[in-house]
Amino acid sequence: MSQKLSENIDFNTVYDKYVNLVFKTALNYSGDHYVAEEASQYTFMQLYIQFEQIKNGNIKSWLITTAKNYVLNYNEKAKWELTDDNIVELCDMREAARSTEENVLIKTKEEKHTLLRKEIFTQLYKKNPRWWQAVVLAYIYEVPQEDIAVEMKMELNALYQMLYRARKWIMKNYREEFEELI
Repeated sequence: MSQKLSENIDFNTVYDKYVNLVFKTALNYSGDHYVAEEASQYTFMQLYIQFEQIKNGNIKSWLITTAKNYVLNYNEKAKWELTDDNIVELCDMREAARSTEENVLIKTKEEKHTLLRKEIFTQLYKKNPRWWQAVVLAYIYEVPQEDIAVEMKMELNALYQMLYRARKWIMKNYREEFEELI
């Protein structure tokens, strides 16, 4: 079934005559094959819907203008979309914008954290090697505490008490240094 656009021309004739022109126009403005296809489909759908209003006008210029406007609107909306690439680029730009001084401060802080961790674990090992073993297994390697108790040949409640004492000793001896780093 074909729709009459004027006395002599039907929709299918107009479509066959101008489909390549509309596609090329959309491709010229968008630079993207998929956007151009979408613009062409939209343009001819609008032509089919509005044929009564434009049947006496210049169909060719209406098709080109509609396709061009669709692509321009699409590009305007696409500017505001954040893709994964845009997010990564934005993060890279922010990181690059950091001053050298900030980077030095961050690295210094990380080094101080590392030194404090080494100091804590060294002193904990000197204080009580079993505390050190329990803390490393529980909090560094995240081994289930039931498995740690079996490996260390002790009751689970005794392990809980040992971990509590180790944490208490660490907090007593290193709380001030830790708070300075925060």
